[in-house]
Amino acid sequence: MLDNNKIPYAGSLDNAPVSRAATQQKMDKRALAVRSVSPSQKYSIADRLEAQAVAHGDAPFLIYQGKSYSYSEVDAQASKFAKAIQARGLMEGDVCAIAIENRPEFFFAWFG
Repeated sequence: MLDNNKIPYAGSLDNAPVSRAATQQKMDKRALAVRSVSPSQKYSIADRLEAQAVAHGDAPFLIYQGKSYSYSEVDAQASKFAKAIQARGLMEGDVCAIAIENRPEFFFAWFG
C-alpha cells in the first residue's frame, strides 16, 4: 500500500516515491518563477529557451531515439525555423498551426 505522505514520480528511474515535502518544494520554486513574469512584460517561451541556451548551452535538453540535443542545438534549430517562417511572411502577432509528429522538429518549430 502507498504511504499517504509519499507521491510516486513516474519519471524516476527507480520508481522511488517522492515525499510530499519534496514535491511542495518544487511547486513553491515554480510558483516563485511564475510570479517573476507579468503579463505586461514582452516575454515568450522562445526567450526562455535562448536564456537557457546561454546558461546551460551544452547540457542535454531533448533526447529522442537515443540522440541527445543540447539547449544550444535546440535554440539554433529553432532560430533556423523562425528565419524560414519569417521569410515566408509570418510575423510577430500572426497565428499559425503546427502539424508535426512527436519528434524533435516539433520543438524546433514550436520554439521558432
